[in-house]
Amino acid sequence: MYDVTNYDTWRFVQKLGLDLLSKKMTFAVPIVFVGNKCDLVKKVDLEEAQMMTAVYKYAALIEASAKSDEHVTSVFETMLDKMLQVEELKPGASGGAINSNKKKDCKMS
Repeated sequence: MYDVTNYDTWRFVQKLGLDLLSKKMTFAVPIVFVGNKCDLVKKVDLEEAQMMTAVYKYAALIEASAKSDEHVTSVFETMLDKMLQVEELKPGASGGAINSNKKKDCKMS
């Protein structure tokens, strides 16, 4: 999350995203960039943020405002969506459904 009224916060989020990718060594990392305070005068250009987001395969960009409750729910829905997309890439993933063929580790008596 970065503050759209403070360019330094955007620079920090960019660096954080790149650091995450370099540590994970994969682009299959779910990332949602959230520009907060979109109800105020912006200092972070939306097009620049969109270009940065395009670098990541499983990323999204949402501008939101906690104060005016604009797009706040979308942030969480999008995070979940991106997490599920990456989860489906894992070997043996069943498309998000629970695999009923696996043996159960818990037993009830």
